[in-house]
Amino acid sequence: MLALSTSAVADYYVVDKNGSGDFSRIMDAINVSKSGDHIFVCGGTYNDSLIVDKSIKLVGDENRTIIVCNTDRPVVNITADNVSLEGFVITNCSGEKCKSGSIEVRSNECKLLNNTISNSSRIGIIIFNSSNHVISGNSVHDNERVGIALHNSSYNEISNNEIYLNGKRGIGMSNCEHNFIVKNAIYSNAETGVNIHASNMCMLFNNVIAANGEDGIYVSQGVDNNMAKNIIYENSLNGILLDDYSSNNLIAENEIRNCGEYGVKLMSYSHRTSLSDNVLSNNGISMPGAMALMYGGTIFMEITKVATQTAMKLAMNPM
Repeated sequence: MLALSTSAVADYYVVDKNGSGDFSRIMDAINVSKSGDHIFVCGGTYNDSLIVDKSIKLVGDENRTIIVCNTDRPVVNITADNVSLEGFVITNCSGEKCKSGSIEVRSNECKLLNNTISNSSRIGIIIFNSSNHVISGNSVHDNERVGIALHNSSYNEISNNEIYLNGKRGIGMSNCEHNFIVKNAIYSNAETGVNIHASNMCMLFNNVIAANGEDGIYVSQGVDNNMAKNIIYENSLNGILLDDYSSNNLIAENEIRNCGEYGVKLMSYSHRTSLSDNVLSNNGISMPGAMALMYGGTIFMEITKVATQTAMKLAMNPM
């Protein structure tokens, strides 16, 4: 037995599929662990579906530890608070009935760090009804629908991830508040880079959002969200689209270029939008920089730069 008990609080277990650790299956180690314990999983491929119902730390061998699962359950289902999952390759949540994601979290204050999550038949990471998570340093790609999804979840940090080639959206949020999306690379997703629905007071800051199949950022029914200092380019439709009664949103200090339609587009009574110090260039609609306001709404514009002053267009099209 290689477990070392250094205090009454934490035990340390080693999982090795070849039999040289305390356990050869990850779930066996989780079953005997208690809150506060650490589990290190040696490199190799483990065919398993994990339920993490204790506040433990799971560490893989620098992305040489691969967990695959071909059932309709999540590969990793986290139900306990204060779980840390770091350094795994998690893939092939591919059952036809899979209705969630490769990693499903229904608890609070967890950390998902430096993992690779791919090839889910639905979503890479999904967060339900919870708060105060850190999702950082992950590569999330080639999932059938969404890379990272949050529903009814607040005060979460999504930072320094690479999110690409997902079948619909890079990041999707619904009914959320106070989430922070910072310093991510979000690119080449089939639809939107970031989709925000009925979510308020969220921050998108210092991201690179590029080459997505529709809009870079799409906001519907969103209030008091801040989109600042992002680099947004080569998205097929708009750089940023506000829609469906979104209001009091701030768009500031972004660089938006080479998008297929508008750099910034405001639709369907998106009221009281503030734009400040953005740089728009070479966006579509036959103009170097383009901005449109359609179907009513109000806009407060301070300094927004375009490639030429004559390239700015503010189209007022009533319903």
